[in-house]
Amino acid sequence: MENQVLTPHVYWAQRHRELYLRVELSDVQNPAISITENVLHFKAQGHGAKGDNVYEFHLEFLDLVKPEPIYKLTQRQVNITVQKKVSQWWERLTKQEKRPLFLAPDFDRWLDESDAEMELRAKEEERLNKLRLESEGSPETLASLRKGYLFMYNLVQFLGFSWIFVNLTVRFFILGKESFYDTFHSVADMMYFCQMLAVVETINAAIGVTKSPVMPSLIQLLGRNFILFIIFGTMEEMQNKAVVFFVFYLWSIIEIFRYPFYMLACLDMDWKVLTWLRYTVWIPTYPLGCLAEGKLLLVGGLEAAWSAPRAALEAGSLRRLPRVLTTPRERRAAVSLRSAEREAEAHCPDCCSFISVGTVSVIQSIPVFNETGRFSFTLPYPVKIKVRFSFFLQIYLIMLFLGLYINFRHLYKQRRRRYGQKKKKVH
Repeated sequence: MENQVLTPHVYWAQRHRELYLRVELSDVQNPAISITENVLHFKAQGHGAKGDNVYEFHLEFLDLVKPEPIYKLTQRQVNITVQKKVSQWWERLTKQEKRPLFLAPDFDRWLDESDAEMELRAKEEERLNKLRLESEGSPETLASLRKGYLFMYNLVQFLGFSWIFVNLTVRFFILGKESFYDTFHSVADMMYFCQMLAVVETINAAIGVTKSPVMPSLIQLLGRNFILFIIFGTMEEMQNKAVVFFVFYLWSIIEIFRYPFYMLACLDMDWKVLTWLRYTVWIPTYPLGCLAEGKLLLVGGLEAAWSAPRAALEAGSLRRLPRVLTTPRERRAAVSLRSAEREAEAHCPDCCSFISVGTVSVIQSIPVFNETGRFSFTLPYPVKIKVRFSFFLQIYLIMLFLGLYINFRHLYKQRRRRYGQKKKKVH
């Protein structure tokens, strides 16, 4: 019994380039750890399964290793790291196929081969990125320039949309409903500026300055600019409509919370109230804005199409309609226009009044553009095909709800990542 060799429990794990061994001995004294002829020799005084004794073991590795083991003593164990001579994955640790009784896998550090390859690839990419950044310039300098640029951009956008929001709010409290009808002439220049500057946000995402996905940003940019520059900018009939107020107001509400959130992110700061608003305000405002845009397509299309018979309609007589508008279908459309306008004008302060007819309104405006031919054009010879503006409205109608779905899905995922319940890891 006196000559019996005591062996400690040893746990092992590996990576492509390294071997890890954990020896279960506490209060280790006088450790002798070495590698000779590809065999690891361990001998030390410590407290193990058989009490305070001298423990030792020998392991012959499956393949060649470097003869300089690195070990670290802790109060409860000895950690040994051995470098492989060739970076590769071993099917087992020892040369002999039968595993020693004292040896077991270290499941706390264990990775399968595919996970280890991913880790190795990530380290290699990190090393290459570090070399690339060192060749281009100091990472701290580049990061500071990037944060400074993004902070200033978000600050300018925040000030622009804040000016629009405050202007519309003050005018509403002073003038009441009367402020609705000259909204475009009051804030259009600032809105033009902010929306043209919003192109930079999409470019930032496309070239990697920000980590935001490109598609949601691009969809929002195209949708808003279509409304602002095509529907509002080219149709004077639309510029004195109350719906302009609601569209501009909803846009500015979204942005006065979004851009300050980005500004604080550039400073690595987090204000919980602002963060909650940034991830919550979009829930009511995005569908309101989308449906408001659908409403203004109806009003804009019918306004342009039926500007001629408006006087006759307001006078209460359909007999004054011009000959081209006297078919039953055209009369019904004209009456539908006036009915929709009266309802909208009667409930302007309530957003739900124009939201409820938003989706149907876009669909109803398409046949009117087909009949009047406004904004339509004919392709040159030899094609000679007439392209109606209603075709673009149909595309926009699809994009409107497709874009709403994509943005909703993107924002919902962001909110869930931020406030969703995190699964606890099971060890």
